[in-house]
Amino acid sequence: MRNITHQFIIFVGGNRGSKEYITEEHAYSEQFAIKRAQELSLLYPLSEVFVEHWIFVRSANFLTSGFYKGKVFHLTRERAA
Repeated sequence: MRNITHQFIIFVGGNRGSKEYITEEHAYSEQFAIKRAQELSLLYPLSEVFVEHWIFVRSANFLTSGFYKGKVFHLTRERAA
């Protein structure tokens, strides 16, 4: 049996690799993650917002189990001149 869990991690002001981000939030659906990222971009208009998609696969076959990184969304607000 194979179980797949999707997790979306939202970072404001940087990505997980830099560890200099302002805040981090978790979501379990793509629609909620994008909606929350848009809300955070309004709260922090000068910061970049990243959404990382992580997939956790659990199966009876140990070779296919593990974490896999999916796509990364990058949201920025248009800055007025």
